[in-house]
Amino acid sequence: MTFVSAADAAYVVSVPGASVLVGAPPASELPEPGALVKVDVRIESERDAGGDAIRLLAESLDLEGEASGPVELSGLVRSIDPTGRAVSVSADDLGESGHEIMISVPENINLEAFELGKLLSLTVEIAPDGSYKLAEDPSGKLSG
Repeated sequence: MTFVSAADAAYVVSVPGASVLVGAPPASELPEPGALVKVDVRIESERDAGGDAIRLLAESLDLEGEASGPVELSGLVRSIDPTGRAVSVSADDLGESGHEIMISVPENINLEAFELGKLLSLTVEIAPDGSYKLAEDPSGKLSG
């Protein structure tokens, strides 16, 4: 799990290449980011002014432990802060949650490799205080 919003009763489950927004059952306890989980979902379709909307709603959530190292997440690049050496990405890969994650970027990573609006899969470390730090660049495309 890479992002949790108690206010929205939702969380994001990430696997390599995808970060998916999942609605939580009412009054359910939400784990912290970094938890390893198994989630069973149902697909719900709604029609609104923008057309059909598909949502994933959790049927069950099983905690399987905590991540013991870096985790992968995917998101759209929303902002780049060269002075603070950070980028913000959407909490989920489609930007459906409306939330962003701020990720600090080490000095050896070239910030010019990040493009606004581009979908990226990143390996990050989630600190005990809930902050995120880019852990590595397996492709070598971001290193400078």
